[in-house]
Amino acid sequence: MSCKKTYLHQNGSSPYQFLMRVPLKLLPRVKGRTLPISLPPSGEEEPVLVSAKIGDLVKFSLRTRDLNVAKAREAVARSELHKLFNAVGRGPTTITYRQMVGLAGIVYRLFAETFGENPGKPEKWAAWKAFNRAAGEGRITSAPSVQAKPFDEVEAAENRFGADLTTGINSLPRTETVEGLESRFGEITNWVLAHHDLEVGEETRKSLLIEVYRAAQDAGWRLKRNAEGDYSPDPKQERFPPFEKQPQLTLSELFERWKSEVKPAPSTLMTWQGVLNNLKAHLGHENVRMITDADVIRWKDYLVARGLKSKTIIRARRQDRSAIIG
Repeated sequence: MSCKKTYLHQNGSSPYQFLMRVPLKLLPRVKGRTLPISLPPSGEEEPVLVSAKIGDLVKFSLRTRDLNVAKAREAVARSELHKLFNAVGRGPTTITYRQMVGLAGIVYRLFAETFGENPGKPEKWAAWKAFNRAAGEGRITSAPSVQAKPFDEVEAAENRFGADLTTGINSLPRTETVEGLESRFGEITNWVLAHHDLEVGEETRKSLLIEVYRAAQDAGWRLKRNAEGDYSPDPKQERFPPFEKQPQLTLSELFERWKSEVKPAPSTLMTWQGVLNNLKAHLGHENVRMITDADVIRWKDYLVARGLKSKTIIRARRQDRSAIIG
């Protein structure tokens, strides 16, 4: 889905403005969304996080009067919106639970790395986690949107829940509503999806919002400890797998597909099962998308060193490569 042309606009000495018309075909599906966009630093200009509200137009300040900086930031904003419009144009994508947790891990690292050096006071993170929990447990239907920029929600949390945040939140009924999750984590979820060219359906989005909430709470606990002077490793960060847009495909899965399609004789099946086990043992994993040509060549050299005949090696390599490609 191609994007409309973008424009840089400036009135007098005011900061440059970003302006883009939204493709008409996508307007019903994107109008009203808010997309956080991180504008890069340049020279003495600091990085800036803006929230782009999508209407018939996308318009916001680029926060600079320097034309060169404005051009660089315009290019970044255009790229992020291009990703969003392309994803929406393709329609919802099915993602696995592992991928959801991987996307949530990106949010965890965003907050941990953005605020870890100077986390401020522990009370700041107690208030942040309070809003997270109240929204995540359906105890409130609206909350300040979490964003990767300086904030302080202590006063807002005390006004909402009282001086004892835990007691105040627990006094509110727990529900299954998603309004609080959406208001609290909707923008950051929009960002992580658009950044990876993804659009998901309603049920998948609800599940992803829950994972983002859990990741934000894990980050909040880590940052609260940082604010108390504790920088020991956080075991929670190990629970997030790396996000892979294409789900992991294993050699065992490919072998099962080959069995169902070819229906080999038992003796052939036994032979190739041995070949597969040998390859997996040599690689130390069975993620097909991680296997390179160099891995296969090293495996060949290993087989040669063991004294296997060239004909046997060639057949094994052909079978393995055809399974990976097919």
